[in-house]
Amino acid sequence: MKIAKLKAAILPALLVIFLISISLIKATVSTTVKVEPHQSFAEVGEAFTVGITLNNVENLYGLEVEIFWNASILNVTKIDSRLGRESHENGVLHEIPSTALVQIYQNKTIQELGKHIIAASSIAPAPSFNGSGNIMLITFTVTSTGTCDIRLAAKLYDKPPPGGESNPISHSYENGTFGPTSDSAFYIYAATAIILIAIFMGSTIYFKRARS
Repeated sequence: MKIAKLKAAILPALLVIFLISISLIKATVSTTVKVEPHQSFAEVGEAFTVGITLNNVENLYGLEVEIFWNASILNVTKIDSRLGRESHENGVLHEIPSTALVQIYQNKTIQELGKHIIAASSIAPAPSFNGSGNIMLITFTVTSTGTCDIRLAAKLYDKPPPGGESNPISHSYENGTFGPTSDSAFYIYAATAIILIAIFMGSTIYFKRARS
């Protein structure tokens, strides 16, 4: 009885602590660079597009982003830079049209390495960027079967003070994944499960016969 009463007293307290923790986590908004959508599906010969997005950034003035994929499975067919909020809807980095455009220092695909790099910055007197937006859109064509990650590495920099230097902006990543369509994946997983079950049952029968 005492244990039951103790549990009855502790469980509500634990629930309250859990809910408070969840609220604190949600209240903490961090800057993230992510692949969207997180999961992409397509068959060999088909194309799909992912966005490289920046979320909840403050005082952004420069960036360098690298994207990596499995070159034996995916081939890049189009890169659509969205840098320059004034010239690209939902883009990132501000510019002043005709006088201070975003300076793109590098925008290069190295297909044999499964890599793309883009580096750019705003130019004074353009203001710094705050908020969320698209860095770029990448279209891939599937060249062979398989699954792979679409990984990110990035450096973000704030607006430097007059005569000073930029400082890094702390951020996190959310990588993406690619695989066959959900129907194909289902059949692959089902076939794998059947094979594993058959191996297990065969092993069980073998050991039973060996013991007898």
